[in-house]
Amino acid sequence: MKNKLGRWIQYFKTNNIIAIPTDSNTGKGTKDILKKVQELMQKDIEKAALRGRTKKNIRIMILRNTKCRKILFNQQIS
Repeated sequence: MKNKLGRWIQYFKTNNIIAIPTDSNTGKGTKDILKKVQELMQKDIEKAALRGRTKKNIRIMILRNTKCRKILFNQQIS
């Protein structure tokens, strides 16, 4: 299973798509998502702050997540 996951991660990297593996049961990787989103959005957040906007809504897409696991994942990220 991990080998298959590694192949997908590599596939996304070669296509310049960011992929961060997570585990909803243990919470492993969820903090990495927030760090990466903040890193990628840093310039936009700074631009918004210069315009006087203190809060920037960030949208992300999560793929391959069952409904049950999605609830656990959302609770861990919030």
